[in-house]
Amino acid sequence: MILFHLFNVLNAGLGAAAAVAAVLLWSGSRRFSTTALSLTAVLLYAAVILELCASYGLFGTSRLPAGEVPLLRSVFFTILLAAMFVTLLFFIREKKSNVK
Repeated sequence: MILFHLFNVLNAGLGAAAAVAAVLLWSGSRRFSTTALSLTAVLLYAAVILELCASYGLFGTSRLPAGEVPLLRSVFFTILLAAMFVTLLFFIREKKSNVK
């Protein structure tokens, strides 16, 4: 049981560190791709906190079920994956424009 708590604290700490690092990177470069990266990191941290709260029973993520699928968790992670994909596209686009 202590390992479960340790991993939850580790996930929350690493998520917060990733969000802060992404925001610092964005403030230094002010490019649109780093803005998208910062948004994705903040969404990732929110996903970690959502899972953490659900695992401790602070609130259920299955309150809005669509059949057997918990809607809140599914929609949130779909948005997160889409944000990661969009961020990757922005980085590729900026890289191609810098090569010319």
